[in-house]
Amino acid sequence: MGVNLGFQNASHFAKFTTRACSRQLGFQNASHFAKFTIRACSRQLGFQNASHFAKFTIRACSRQLGFQNAAHFAKFTTSALLVIVKLKSLKI
Repeated sequence: MGVNLGFQNASHFAKFTTRACSRQLGFQNASHFAKFTIRACSRQLGFQNASHFAKFTIRACSRQLGFQNAAHFAKFTTSALLVIVKLKSLKI
C-alpha cells in the first residue's frame, strides 16, 4: 500500500502515518503517542503497567514460536537482525 502512495517502503509509510496520527490527536510526537497507546492497551487488558504487558507479550510469543523462553527468543531475533543488516551492508 505504501509503495502505491509514493512511499519508498512500508517502513517509510508507517513512520509517516504514525507521525500524522500523533499530530492529529494532539500528541507532541510519535513517541508520546506510542507510550500513551501502550499504556492504555495495558490497562484495558488488565495489566499493572506497560512493562508487565510487554513481558507477557514477549513470553507468549516466545512460547508460541517454540522457543524455550524469552531470552532464547531475544537472542535468536537479535542474531537474525544482525545477519540481515550485514547482508544489506554487503548488498547481497
